[in-house]
Amino acid sequence: MAAKNYLPIGSIVLVKDSAKRFMIYGRRQVSVTDNKEYDYIGCMYPEGFLNSKKVFLFNHEDIQMIYFIGFQDVEELHFRTLLKDARTREKTADDGVADVAEETTENVAENVADNAESEVE
Repeated sequence: MAAKNYLPIGSIVLVKDSAKRFMIYGRRQVSVTDNKEYDYIGCMYPEGFLNSKKVFLFNHEDIQMIYFIGFQDVEELHFRTLLKDARTREKTADDGVADVAEETTENVAENVADNAESEVE
């Protein structure tokens, strides 16, 4: 499976066969109904998150058009690299997406804290 170039949080996209645009607010999400992993979770744009029944799971290849690319900084670029690395690793059946997301978030937080300390010194 090839590594994906995930879009950042806040990106606005039009998904194939949809008349409504979506704002991406999460990546590598697992559906509670079919336990399938999707690249993105989004809410309607410009309405935003209304309730848990009005969220949409979709994959990168389902995106027809990108209207806006969300905020990107060093932390986002580092996190995206970790997502891509996690995607390319072979996962065992017991190793869930939530574990990868938690591990990735902890790594980013530690790196940001280390970098902030280095800049202060």
